[in-house]
Amino acid sequence: MRYLLFCLGLALSVQVPLTRALQERITSFESDITVHVDSSLTVRETITVFSLGQSIIHGIVREFPTRYTDYLGTRYEVFFDVHQVRHNGLLVAHSVHDVANGKKIYIGDSSTRIALGEHTYSIVYTTKRQLGFFPDHDELYWNVTGNGWRLPIEKVRATVHLPEASQAQSAQAYTGFQGERGNDYTQIIEGSNVIFSTTRPFTPFEGFTLVVTWPKGVVLEPTSFEKISWFFKDNWALLLIMLGLLAIWGLAVRCWFLSRRANKPGTVIPLFYPSEGLMPSAIGFMKNRSWKDSLFGADIVDLAVRGYLTIEHKKTVWSGAQYTLVATQKFLDGVNLTKRDSAVLTALFSSGNAITIARDNRENVTSALHYAQQYCKAAVGDYIQKMNFFLYNSFIIVGMVGFLIVFFGGTFDPIFMWTLVPLIGALALLFSCYRVYTSKGRKLQDEIDGFQMYLETAEAERMKIIGTPPTKTPELYETYLPYAMALGVEEQWGRQFAPIFERLEREGHPYVPLWYHGHRFSADVFASQFGSSFNNAISSATTPPGSSSGSGGRGSSGGGGGGGGGGGW
Repeated sequence: MRYLLFCLGLALSVQVPLTRALQERITSFESDITVHVDSSLTVRETITVFSLGQSIIHGIVREFPTRYTDYLGTRYEVFFDVHQVRHNGLLVAHSVHDVANGKKIYIGDSSTRIALGEHTYSIVYTTKRQLGFFPDHDELYWNVTGNGWRLPIEKVRATVHLPEASQAQSAQAYTGFQGERGNDYTQIIEGSNVIFSTTRPFTPFEGFTLVVTWPKGVVLEPTSFEKISWFFKDNWALLLIMLGLLAIWGLAVRCWFLSRRANKPGTVIPLFYPSEGLMPSAIGFMKNRSWKDSLFGADIVDLAVRGYLTIEHKKTVWSGAQYTLVATQKFLDGVNLTKRDSAVLTALFSSGNAITIARDNRENVTSALHYAQQYCKAAVGDYIQKMNFFLYNSFIIVGMVGFLIVFFGGTFDPIFMWTLVPLIGALALLFSCYRVYTSKGRKLQDEIDGFQMYLETAEAERMKIIGTPPTKTPELYETYLPYAMALGVEEQWGRQFAPIFERLEREGHPYVPLWYHGHRFSADVFASQFGSSFNNAISSATTPPGSSSGSGGRGSSGGGGGGGGGGGW
């Protein structure tokens, strides 16, 4: 029994050393960091590895981060230059490659395998923009090893040399995985030198980070000019985007001032008749200087009022309001049809003399809408002009800015996505004002504003001050209803006739339009509900399926400059 216990104890005592002997590892990681007066750093890393020919075949790889992103999403790139690389004391071939966040140094020759056993690699490099400058002190916050090593590290030693005749104020370090704040280390402050040593081995992806502070004035702080020049050098794409945004905002504001001057209204007085020769959709287009599909609904009602079609309104359980348009004999006979009316009605009734406003008939409804839109824009062509100079140049700038935002914002910098906000704002301002009235168009719009004033005003006495308004009759209501719909005042227009229709109903002669077939007619209810309901039906019928949805002590291991990692290759 005693013999068995002795053998067991002997096996346990050699287990850990035996395991280490069979594992590739970094036996020693020494870093000598010199802080210069000009705020640059010279770093000598001496890395001793034990190779078994598993991952360390040709040499080692040292990874060093040089590109960072701050909390605002802007880039920050540090200077990094390798001066010398040695293997077992002799200069050795190496290559430095750019990677996503920095540099990767391959030490060794891909055609040569190193011998098994212990090897010592030395790397000397200079780096800048690594120091922190604060109101009451300056500091080096430095990730000595990096937390990206794929090999265990037995021990780490780091020495920080401050400029001569200076004294370190404080020193601290952190050990462990990224974000951890372990304290497995010792430190000695000897004047301008600070020496750190770890007290336990590290597993892969553990690291060692140090912080050393000193009084202000020891190291030269970068000037404001240097900081600004570095910022724009690191974020040159952002600078181009900012210049592009300034240019497009300049164009947009200039366009806005010009459009405001061109669109400035003159004297507006109530008018009792719409402008001669303009269909309802053209009146609405003039008001907004743009096309809306709801204007097509106003034109359909106008065609119905003039006797070319009737509108049948039904309420269904599943689809709510359902509208069917039925061609009348007047249309079939071609009585007094204009070219525009004929094009719209022919497209609408190309499949028969009746059509339900539904998605199944989207092709017919969309075709008729496009004809109405085409003729409407032609009718107002002499009254509205586009500020094409601003639009054309803005598209060039937007193209450039958009490319930079997508290219850079999609790769590494979230701040580029925030630049979409002022870009969209400038575009919205530009598109809201790039159509302006001609001098003739401004006079016409003043007339339209006067007609809208009449449609909105219920007090007849106020109108009599200007002139003699037309007598309110059912026929007048019907005639001007399409124009009220185009101007968005159909509810106010309908309320003016509610007392008249109520009186007719009390007298036993309820009013029902000849062109409308549905449930009980009420002018105020009809005006407030029909327009929106009918326009929604048209919008639904012209929308393609699937195009809309139904539903001190603040640090940690891995922090600071430096860092990276590495492995064998």
